Amino acid sequence: MACDGVDVDMPCAPGYSPIGAHAPPSPRLQVAQLILSGMFRVPALPTVALAACLLTGCDDLLRFDAGDDTRIVGRASVTDGDTFEVRGQRIRLWGVDAPESKQRCHRPDGDEWRCGTEAANALADWIGPRTVTCERRGKSYDRVVAQCEVGGEDVGEWLVRRGWALDYKRYSKGEYGDEERAAARDGAGMHAGTFQTPWEYRASRRKRRS
Repeated sequence: MACDGVDVDMPCAPGYSPIGAHAPPSPRLQVAQLILSGMFRVPALPTVALAACLLTGCDDLLRFDAGDDTRIVGRASVTDGDTFEVRGQRIRLWGVDAPESKQRCHRPDGDEWRCGTEAANALADWIGPRTVTCERRGKSYDRVVAQCEVGGEDVGEWLVRRGWALDYKRYSKGEYGDEERAAARDGAGMHAGTFQTPWEYRASRRKRRS
């Protein structure tokens, strides 16, 4: 079957004439012809599918998403307990605060341990080679602030529930409060001993430098 000179595996749509009719090509059909000829391309849509939809009146397909800037998807390279890179973007997890890389915590017997390093290692081990999907929530310095998930599980929730991060109430408004209380009850991660909150640790370092 050919509609106005364009071969398609479907009947001609209403309003379009087969070859031999005298009606001029419609604007819709002219665009379809350009697409099939390769002279016009629409990103993220298969050429034949788009041309076919143009011919059959599939207007909704034209409102395509050529790339959702609110989402970042890919493998993660962890840099610290609440920050990683995905496809070249540095991402700071929204709503949680993990111990800084050089931060130390104390075990019940008073011994120090590198809780910041352990938090980063735990996050890296848990994510592994799996795909991370992040929704942008804002920006902090050179980092995207985003809420992310892996395998359908919220990354921030996972960190807080295992004691590797705290609910950052200043921004989360208590989103991860239940997970933090459960981690404290179970003595998970940092909650096994004593620690400075990450924001207190950063403030004390700034004060020492000033």
